[in-house]
Amino acid sequence: MFKTSMLPMNLQYFAEPETEPTGAPATEPDSENEPTDDAKTFSRAELASIAKAQTQKALKDFRESDEFKDLLATAKAAGVEEANMTDKEKREAEKARETAEYQKRIDALDHREAMADTKDQLTDAGLPTVFASFLADKDKTAREQNVKEFSATFNDAVHKAVLAKMKGPETPNNGAPATTPDKKFSEMNLDERTKLYHDNPQLYAQLSQQ
Repeated sequence: MFKTSMLPMNLQYFAEPETEPTGAPATEPDSENEPTDDAKTFSRAELASIAKAQTQKALKDFRESDEFKDLLATAKAAGVEEANMTDKEKREAEKARETAEYQKRIDALDHREAMADTKDQLTDAGLPTVFASFLADKDKTAREQNVKEFSATFNDAVHKAVLAKMKGPETPNNGAPATTPDKKFSEMNLDERTKLYHDNPQLYAQLSQQ
């Protein structure tokens, strides 16, 4: 007889599936990651339609504004004036417009250069550059003079503020003469020295040198 060969089996495959204990809390879905009904999504077509409607409304509001009416009136007046011009007058008007536009660009360039140079001068002087717009001038000599005068005024104000802060509140003595402490300076404790400093700084400086 033939001997039947058996394949090894893991009997755990046939075991009953384990169930979670009744006391274990059930896993709840994360409501924060779930989409809500309130969150509305838009297609590209819907977004394009919304943008188009907003653009049309903005154009409509501009056409109905006083600014648009003024621009239209100015353009009409200029057109009428130009229509009545001779060829020579038209050439002169065009040249005047070109000259005005060129001068406008030159003025803007000069202003930028003046601002940049003023900021550099303020930085070199250790001053805040926020004052550049008040000190900038197209003339280089005028800019330097403005920064120089501002530097003197600013530094004097800062110096006075520092002195006032260092001086602190004055202690009124009602006209009474300063009294000499009974103890020597070396024998005073910290509180006594602090009191002497506030009451009579000059005497404090004199005794501390002894």
